[in-house]
Amino acid sequence: MYDYKMSLDYMIKKARKAQRVIIVGASRSGKQLMRYLQNEKIDIEAFYDNNKELCGKDIEGIKIINPKNLKGIVKKAFYIIASVNYKDELERQLHEMGIQEEEIAIFYPEKSYQYYSDLEEAYYGAEIQDMYYRRFGHYLNLENPSTYNEKINWQKIYDKDERKTRLADKYLVREWVKETIGAKYLTHLYGAWDKAKDIDFSLLPESCVFKLNHGAGWNIIVNGGGMDKERICEKLDVWRKLNFAYFSLEMHYKNIKPKIICEEYMENTHGELYDYKVFCFHGEPKYIMFLADRLTSGLKMAFYDTEWKKMPFVYSYPMYEKEVPRPGSLEEMLEMSRRLSKGFSHVRVDWYSLPPDRLVFGEMTFTSYSGFCEWNPKEYDQILGDLI
Repeated sequence: MYDYKMSLDYMIKKARKAQRVIIVGASRSGKQLMRYLQNEKIDIEAFYDNNKELCGKDIEGIKIINPKNLKGIVKKAFYIIASVNYKDELERQLHEMGIQEEEIAIFYPEKSYQYYSDLEEAYYGAEIQDMYYRRFGHYLNLENPSTYNEKINWQKIYDKDERKTRLADKYLVREWVKETIGAKYLTHLYGAWDKAKDIDFSLLPESCVFKLNHGAGWNIIVNGGGMDKERICEKLDVWRKLNFAYFSLEMHYKNIKPKIICEEYMENTHGELYDYKVFCFHGEPKYIMFLADRLTSGLKMAFYDTEWKKMPFVYSYPMYEKEVPRPGSLEEMLEMSRRLSKGFSHVRVDWYSLPPDRLVFGEMTFTSYSGFCEWNPKEYDQILGDLI
């Protein structure tokens, strides 16, 4: 069961009010917690650690003490256990020292998939804050969201629009596209299965793409040269059993029924497939993100406006410096994005433009980069946030 004391946000607030703060555990996790607290201008009294080899030493001037030698001495302190593997033993030890339950917290340096899947919904907001702080060193304003990242993270846990679940589903969204703009924009679908063992590989072409419909990045690209069927099935079954919602609390993924799909293989040149991702706000396209160099020097990004003028911002990836030719299908891409995004405050509609003039729908994404975009320059976090 989730305990409210595990939230980093809670710990920092309580540590500010405490007369003394003591980190229990002087290993890597303890040092990581020390950095978080110091970043918040919180003084640390000491480290407690049962490792005799560490006791008597210090970490950046903060002494390491064996708590067994100090039973009952240090009261009116806030104790944060930073050793998850020994948390039960350490918590019991603190109780034996006379430390009350409400003065003990547990720091999870890297929270697991299982941790989030067991989490009660009432604590999603605190955990979103925790995730964001760990990445950026400051908190989001979820009570009055203003920036792009704040609004995306607010929507992840508070927007209950069931259409998002249907349209984030890479299988069911095909029907939406067919109904809204026509089947000609869809990739060729070779098959869909509930389990990998049901796939008849003999019916599939040498080049194709396997995907799971209920997440992102769960793709296996096969481009000739034979298929390692056993490896493919093993990967697909591992992904099929996961719920993508519990990686960063993108809750519109939670109720998607997992399905394996196999689509046509596509490329522009030399194995590259150019992505055009149209950022739409209230049914109107505003910016097009272009991605390239996945297979060579590493993924790079560029943003263009709807007139194909290059914009001065990116997020989380380097700027793609080369000039990108205006796609011949740009006006069609924008119009189809306009139709698909109607009725949503924000959605990203992804496309592929294949020679000579084929426009292919990719997917609809409601929480770009899960709301953890590292905007460069930073002011574009606010500029795009104002559009939602």
